[in-house]
Amino acid sequence: MFDDSGHMKEAKTKSTLKNALKVEVSSRHADVTASFLDGCAVMWVVSWPTGGGTVQDFLDNFRRHIQVHLQTSDVYLIFDRYNEGSIKESTRSDRDKGASRVYTLRPTATAEDVLTASLVVTGNDPVPVQISRGVVTRREDMSITHEEADTMIIRQIAYVGASEVLVVADDTDVFVLLCHFVFEGDITGHVMMVSPVKGRSFIDINASVEKNRDVMGNLLAAHGVTGCDTVATYYGIGKGVALKVLRSNVHSLSNVGDINCSVEDAVQQSTRFLLSCYGHPECESMTEARQKIWSTKVSRSIGGAPKLQTLPPTNETFRENVARGHLQVAIWRQAIQPNPPLMDPLNYGWSKDEGSSSLYPKIAAENVAFAPEELLKVIKCSCDSAVPCKTKRCGCYLAGMACTSFCKCEGGHGCFNQKTRECLQAETEDENM
Repeated sequence: MFDDSGHMKEAKTKSTLKNALKVEVSSRHADVTASFLDGCAVMWVVSWPTGGGTVQDFLDNFRRHIQVHLQTSDVYLIFDRYNEGSIKESTRSDRDKGASRVYTLRPTATAEDVLTASLVVTGNDPVPVQISRGVVTRREDMSITHEEADTMIIRQIAYVGASEVLVVADDTDVFVLLCHFVFEGDITGHVMMVSPVKGRSFIDINASVEKNRDVMGNLLAAHGVTGCDTVATYYGIGKGVALKVLRSNVHSLSNVGDINCSVEDAVQQSTRFLLSCYGHPECESMTEARQKIWSTKVSRSIGGAPKLQTLPPTNETFRENVARGHLQVAIWRQAIQPNPPLMDPLNYGWSKDEGSSSLYPKIAAENVAFAPEELLKVIKCSCDSAVPCKTKRCGCYLAGMACTSFCKCEGGHGCFNQKTRECLQAETEDENM
């Protein structure tokens, strides 16, 4: 569930779920009465100016894109928020590393030429702003404290109650959320979804729900626990596998994301579901399935033991990942409310260093050993570089352990393994007490 750098492995097959469930139509069947736009998704497809264009030119292009929708309906433009200490922070920081430039946009253009329709913009301020016929109004009645545009879109659709809804977004999470709340009856209008990329087909959400009604009751929870932005995915368990198990109608995931249920309640249901995904429903725990799959792979292998990352997680690491899924699905289930549930991420699979607001995923509880003491004693490295044990070439570093006196570096002050340095510092502090 984690790579060598300690980052959660993201689900790469989320779109498989949407592609398997969606019902596409060539065009809208009725006039749209309200359009809801994922602002960040739209910004990705609006053309940047070339040949000496300015940021203002980009903003003009963006505004023209919005005005196309204003010609046919009221528009609700919704942007993600970037809250300090968010469970989304680690995911966003990973994405930022791939960005070539960062822009701060400072619009100077006025909001003229918005025709007779209204534009409601939801940004960093909890209170959206409405622009109608050149008049700017704060919509206190639509105040919302959710962080993600995905959940804010759901809240505003349910609040507005339009009969014909168009959602402009490209995210599988939005598709799953729309299906869930249409299925539950919280969104009563006819909903169409379309990508901001030109030329894409429309997705009829209501028809998608009817076609796949057998999986709708557990779809939201299954999507959350099998991998999303805040929950690690499992090796070999893609969305297609999860959907196949869902269609068997054997498992309930009703506890996942229920604010009245404990993490242990969610783990119990998630364990049965994931064991079926791994093809071992007869097992009683993830650790048991891990051992069985290990034995099977070893018996068939001619090139050595299988990599640990190809196995199911242990009970301890699985518990923390399900806790993160429980929190994420709870936030999703609360999307029709103006505020997310009051759940402390530190109680749901997240940790943070003292003095820092940044959260990072917890691999296992603090009192859980990564390996038996007897095994730890026989692991040693033979690093002999100028800066020994600083990279994952060091066996101890790779295992997430401090070097010891059995290692070539002897686990002393000349060792650059961060775990070793932490242990040495702790020993020094103990001596000074």
